[in-house]
Amino acid sequence: MTLDEETAKNFFEQILNLWVIPEIDKRRKKNNLPIDFAIDKIQIIISPDESSPIVRLNKEIKAEITCELEPGISKQVTGEPVYWKEVKDILDIKLSDIDDPDAAHITMILFRKGWKIKFDLRQNKRKAKERYDAAKEFLNLAKKALEEGNLRAFTDILFSAVELFVTSQLFVISEQEYVKKATHSWTQLRYNLFINNGNYKKEYKTAFNKLSGFRDAARYFNKPFKLTTEDAKEMLQIAEDLEKFTEKMIM
Repeated sequence: MTLDEETAKNFFEQILNLWVIPEIDKRRKKNNLPIDFAIDKIQIIISPDESSPIVRLNKEIKAEITCELEPGISKQVTGEPVYWKEVKDILDIKLSDIDDPDAAHITMILFRKGWKIKFDLRQNKRKAKERYDAAKEFLNLAKKALEEGNLRAFTDILFSAVELFVTSQLFVISEQEYVKKATHSWTQLRYNLFINNGNYKKEYKTAFNKLSGFRDAARYFNKPFKLTTEDAKEMLQIAEDLEKFTEKMIM
């Protein structure tokens, strides 16, 4: 995400006031910082399983950095060192494999005459990816069930796919209370509220709700099952679109 100059300045100041300055004060009280200490790198790790963020300063930060090298500089071997003087620009900053894959991060590096700010405030990305991968399996099975004309099986399987896509989306934007106990009813309620607040396509919510009703009829026989092949094809198309959107949201 790219921030304009004013927004970046305000964001930087908020990070300083909220986490960095208190961390520096704490370390100074413990005599853990040199007198001439100056900041050139900042990293905030926000893990869903931790009560407070981890604050890293300068050499403590851990990250995978994608950069553009200066003209005439090339690296032929994976793992070959790259020095700051060889870097023309920093293109991207991601958490390293050492950190919790479900953690969010804010990383800032003083580069040349300004700060490079990269952040990803989504949490539970690994858990979301697991559910997204499972949803794709169900989606493929739903396609086969529809091809064979098995509408009851199609309905049950497609509902599972759509619910997993929806859960995957909610995992990266929700508090841990939901993530730890994502029931059918809670997932449907949260997603309906989320869509009703103007997020994403209303078709996603509508298809999710319809599939829930059709599934009750298809699997539990508590009411007549009236899904037509045309309706099934339409919901499958929405589910395929939902898959693409979910991938963009969680990756």
